[in-house]
Amino acid sequence: TYTSYYLQRPRGGVWSQAEVLTDACRWPKLTLDVSGTLHTVGLQYVHGDVDYAIVHKLRTPGGDWTAAERIPGALVPGSAIPVSMVDSAGRLHVLWDCYPCWAVGTTYHATRTADGHWTTGPGPAVSWTRLNDRYLRAAIGPGDVMHSVWYDGAISNGPQDSLKLMYSRKLPGALWSAPVQLAAAQGYEVLREAPLLLVGQRAEVCV
Repeated sequence: TYTSYYLQRPRGGVWSQAEVLTDACRWPKLTLDVSGTLHTVGLQYVHGDVDYAIVHKLRTPGGDWTAAERIPGALVPGSAIPVSMVDSAGRLHVLWDCYPCWAVGTTYHATRTADGHWTTGPGPAVSWTRLNDRYLRAAIGPGDVMHSVWYDGAISNGPQDSLKLMYSRKLPGALWSAPVQLAAAQGYEVLREAPLLLVGQRAEVCV
């Protein structure tokens, strides 16, 4: 079983005691919105290691953590590591990759409004086929333009040990753009670690 803990330190203060944040949940992400509300999302095992759900909890300033809720559309075999970000209107965006029956991968993009309403749609287009060739990462920049990078290791894209670093972006109100390749490498270990993604205040994208 997996347990996540949360602790905090006020400015000029000391660290709080650790408290249980989520139980039976892996790879938690923590995001702060414009109102000061904390959001956490993570991968929760539902039926052993067969089905998974992406769950969400929040904590308003001075409040307690809410009970975990499952993000609609995020309960399928193979749902994987989520990433989260908040736009200028306070909407929470959650992306995750999915491997239904370990076939061709798919990504999803869920959005939560400030009043708690969720919508789920497609994320960046990918074509990977192997478990470790993913590492989806996302960030939001000026003008609420979203950016995402990941590894694509689909056999159809070359030798089985070929990995490609891919990129896509999403303008407000639009779909995710067609992926473009940023780099490639022969040898499974070369691009094994998760990529890092940062968007600056002048919209510069760093990977």
